[in-house]
Amino acid sequence: LNILDYNEADSKRGGGNMYGTVLRRERLKHNLTQTEIGKKIGKSKQWVSEFERGNIRLNIDIAVKLAKV
Repeated sequence: LNILDYNEADSKRGGGNMYGTVLRRERLKHNLTQTEIGKKIGKSKQWVSEFERGNIRLNIDIAVKLAKV
């Protein structure tokens, strides 16, 4: 998933959490659940939910793993 592919509308909707907003958009576009994404990157469903809501910041390790999904 390309969560670095955000646009101005994403940043406005996400309240500053553009990566979480883009992850959610891409996840839904590909019909994936939070649980499925979590398994693919070695994280829990709860972690994905927290990330999408902006409670966890993006780091390079997670960006690389998400790019491979």
